[in-house]
Amino acid sequence: MIRDGLGSALGSWYADNVRLKTGNKLNILFWLDMWLGDVPLRVRYPRLYDLSENKLSTVAHMYVLG
Repeated sequence: MIRDGLGSALGSWYADNVRLKTGNKLNILFWLDMWLGDVPLRVRYPRLYDLSENKLSTVAHMYVLG
């Protein structure tokens, strides 16, 4: 089984090998749009969504925040 950062002498497998293409990141809402998988992140991670201060953040804005 591959786990991000575990058992790898070469670093983070996921971060080093997987890239996501989201199109126009300025128009894609991080929590509300289906841009990563088949459900919005607010559904997949409801507790994090509840804790989020800006539920209308775009993917681009969240990327800048790190």
